[in-house]
Amino acid sequence: MPKRRRPGSWRSSSNSSYVFPRPNKIRQKIVARQYPINSQTQLTKFLSQQVPRVLSVGEKIGLRLEQPAFTPDHLGLQVLNGEEFNAAHKTLSKYCKLVHNEMIHGRRNRVYRFTKPASSAGISFPGIEIFEPKPDAKPSTLRPGIEHVAFVVGDLPRVQMQLERLGLIAKDATYSLGRFLKTKLIDGIEIEFREKPLV
Repeated sequence: MPKRRRPGSWRSSSNSSYVFPRPNKIRQKIVARQYPINSQTQLTKFLSQQVPRVLSVGEKIGLRLEQPAFTPDHLGLQVLNGEEFNAAHKTLSKYCKLVHNEMIHGRRNRVYRFTKPASSAGISFPGIEIFEPKPDAKPSTLRPGIEHVAFVVGDLPRVQMQLERLGLIAKDATYSLGRFLKTKLIDGIEIEFREKPLV
């Protein structure tokens, strides 16, 4: 009777013709399966479901995100580790151009511009941001996948007043690329409002 393979073993037995893929190949498949970025077509399909939810949340908090005062900027993709970050970079490089590459709070952060904006329901996002977890982040607190959507607003203080009134500000920060606010999760949606475009 042939020996059963131990879980986690990558080496095929001498009586087997199956060659186990290397871990980085498996990680690439995991990224492709878990995150809707394998192609721009896949991303557009994801947006066709996500954008109506985002617009609905905007209405609930008194912000008409489809109006000219709000300019779609980017999607934010949270990955779980460095291997997934590398795999996501490789995938996005097929249909995006890298425009920013920084270390923020000890983690890699990259921003890409789509060759063609990702659009749905009249809302077009020109790019996507990917980021690793912070070094001290607890995995249970992370939300892997498209974690947030971002809009540039002409009057950030007005948006801030509206969000403060509702108690919905989760983050208020200023970096080299300008100030931004992030909402708390609202119906599973997190929205970022920026004073300057990231893409």
